[in-house]
Amino acid sequence: MNSKHDDDEVQKIESCFVQPSKMLPRQALWLSPLDIIKASRGHTPLVHFYQHGDDAAADFFDVGGLKKAMAKALVAFYPFAGRLTTDADGRPSIDCNNEGVLFVVARSEQLTVDAFSNLKSLPELRRLFIPCIEPPSTVLAIQVTFLRCGGLALGSAVHHSAVDGHSMFHFLQAWSYLCREGDDAAEAVMDPPCHNRALLQPRSPPVVHPDALAMFSPKTNLHERPPGRPVSTKIFAISDDEVAALKAMCGGASTFTAVSALVWRCACAARRLPPDARSKLSFPVNIRRRVRPTLPDRYFGNAIVTAFVATAVRNIVASGSSSATETTTASLAKVAARISGVMRRLAADNKELLRSAVDYHEMAATATSRWRRPDRGSLPETELRVISWLHLPLYDMDFGWGFPRMMSRAESVRGGFVHVMSGRPADGGGVRVLACLEAENMDEFERLLSAKFTYARI
Repeated sequence: MNSKHDDDEVQKIESCFVQPSKMLPRQALWLSPLDIIKASRGHTPLVHFYQHGDDAAADFFDVGGLKKAMAKALVAFYPFAGRLTTDADGRPSIDCNNEGVLFVVARSEQLTVDAFSNLKSLPELRRLFIPCIEPPSTVLAIQVTFLRCGGLALGSAVHHSAVDGHSMFHFLQAWSYLCREGDDAAEAVMDPPCHNRALLQPRSPPVVHPDALAMFSPKTNLHERPPGRPVSTKIFAISDDEVAALKAMCGGASTFTAVSALVWRCACAARRLPPDARSKLSFPVNIRRRVRPTLPDRYFGNAIVTAFVATAVRNIVASGSSSATETTTASLAKVAARISGVMRRLAADNKELLRSAVDYHEMAATATSRWRRPDRGSLPETELRVISWLHLPLYDMDFGWGFPRMMSRAESVRGGFVHVMSGRPADGGGVRVLACLEAENMDEFERLLSAKFTYARI
């Protein structure tokens, strides 16, 4: 029987669980400390929009083909067909029991792809295109929504304790490949995932180097938003030319470092923080190639640690001078240098620092049950979290009917969180900045950010 979302905008017409095409022996998958610290994040929602072109095949996003390809992919990516659970000691784990991925098919006679071209209403994206996850122990859920225009919204939600973004997009690439190639595709994925999470097993006994505590952010100081103080989310597009100019202003820094420096500076100014206040910028770092011994590129799980840099606001926000251009350039370069310094430190002494980070999170995980409580709060105004999706294959998902027209995170309602991601190649590339800040500060943040890019174009 069909069921409906709010306002009858989307009608669910089918719900099932897709199991692996080959049943695998039931097993418990141990989760590393870097998995467990993500358990409180819950499911990460994404949505990809596909346009139905004039030359699209009659079997546009054939549901049977999607399911068949997913069943093949789950043979290699079997943890996604399992369920979240705890072992006898109360430690989170994944019961790889072949129960399957939640797969929902829906239809809308009102919505079109063009209606979401600006991707501004992220909470709406989740409400409309991300399935209600039942049971909550489900690791991965998918919703395919056919739209009035003939296009499609592909929503996904994966539990963060299972994988990070690198592993999730590995699966999405494999699933789309198997669907695109049809019966000619081998069931064995050409680039299989590595499920050996013992590669990030803590040392016994754990050892935490003193410098590790100054390098990594072990906790996110989330707090519930005060009543009546909403947050606002906006997406800002930065062209390739603007990115190049910004990197030059930052002394040749990487794209992530340059964009993060500018966003941090604009956020501090928009929030009107006192010069003596101490502000912290935190950012996740992929350690697959940084830790020693290195992890396989296709390590399947969470291989992310959160590093941070902190300093007085006066060192972030430019002060006035007779030469505003020189002050702006010098100040931003110095902010970028603080971020780059953390990256260089990881490269210079990654073995001890990163292994200490794993050990630290293991001790923290065994000392608290925080993983049980979903994180839903905002960061203090003195903090900012910048998450890079720049190197993820966000648009490399051709199921046989072309690449997505656009994609986005389907939720960003936590103040202080910023996602930096690549723009769609077909639209000229560049960078998109998805920023979520306090509503009363967003207009000023946008003005400051726009002013910097106006300067960069000169």
